[in-house]
Amino acid sequence: MNQILKWHATETAKTKGTPSVHRRSSKHTNRNPLQVMKKKKKKKKKKKKKKKKKKKKKKKKKKKEEEEEEEEEEEEKKKKKKKKKKKKKKKEEEEEEEEEEEEEEEERRRRRRKKKEKKKKEKKKKKKKKRRRKKKKRREEEEEEEKEEEEEEEEEEEKKKEEEEEEERKKKKKEEEKEEEEEEKKKKKKKKKKEEEEEEEKKKKRRRSTREREEEHEGMYHVVEVPHSGCGFPGED
Repeated sequence: MNQILKWHATETAKTKGTPSVHRRSSKHTNRNPLQVMKKKKKKKKKKKKKKKKKKKKKKKKKKKEEEEEEEEEEEEKKKKKKKKKKKKKKKEEEEEEEEEEEEEEEERRRRRRKKKEKKKKEKKKKKKKKRRRKKKKRREEEEEEEKEEEEEEEEEEEKKKEEEEEEERKKKKKEEEKEEEEEEKKKKKKKKKKEEEEEEEKKKKRRRSTREREEEHEGMYHVVEVPHSGCGFPGED
């Protein structure tokens, strides 16, 4: 839209004789700007499509070349593998032959040795048997000792446990006695306090009754001053 306006402004400037910055060439002068734009767009799209196609073709070609190369490499690998396998097989056959020869030689040596070792073996067997018996006996003794030790340990453990339980019971009993003693002390204290309060109350009551009696007595025997001559008892002429 901006381009259309720009073009319109340019064309107007041309007709009025005003200088324009966006002056177009003569081939674009009488064209419809929308058509020009569409054409350009189409051209651009075509170019892009062509480029894309070319790229795709190139990519395809490259892929094909790579695949061919991979196939060649694979073929080469197979050949090498085959060659290696063949070589390995040959080597294995040679080794087998050598092993067979060695085995035969070993067999001969073994037969020679067999006679020599037979007596030695029997002697060794007897010795081993004797040693085994001895070992077995020793092992049984050790097991017996271990068993006894375990039993002793268990007894000790049991004893220890019982002692701990006894100790715990004593401790608990002591604590209970202490609590009872505390409780007894509290009760005695409370009782003493109560007795003191009662005693105090009694004292208060006694003081109050004494004061009341005194007040009553004063009311009954109220002293009245009567003038007298100075001889005899007061009130007498």
